[in-house]
Amino acid sequence: MSRPSISAVAPHEQPFYVGVRIGPSRGHTRAQTFANHRPILFFVLAATIWTVPIVMLACIDARALMVYLPNALLRGDFLFLLCSGGSLVYLLASTWLLAAAATRLAPSRSRPLRWALQLAVAPAILASLIATIVLTFALSFAVVVRSFPALL
Repeated sequence: MSRPSISAVAPHEQPFYVGVRIGPSRGHTRAQTFANHRPILFFVLAATIWTVPIVMLACIDARALMVYLPNALLRGDFLFLLCSGGSLVYLLASTWLLAAAATRLAPSRSRPLRWALQLAVAPAILASLIATIVLTFALSFAVVVRSFPALL
């Protein structure tokens, strides 16, 4: 009996083959094929992308950051607005990528493994949610100050 092709089987029922060629198959882009066939590497890549800003912030002095942020909010610099908007988009995209990687890592038949992965990723998503709220508040305040400087 011949083995069915990988594309004929539902994505959650596909076996993980170590030697699978990574390339576009029918209707899939290269990134989707990589995410489907290498879920562990996809998860590690997503976690790395999510943690890069944390590592970069660890290199900055906290006192200097606490002095800079309120002054930048009150000035409403265009560069600050641009950087805040970009970091907000990066934070949302990397959190979405991390959640997508966690759901692809566990097959849908394995509920305990899927729940364990969701519990492991939940603190990262919660931290991203809190950072998104803070960053959105700072960005909206800076936009108001930039748009209506007479309010100060």
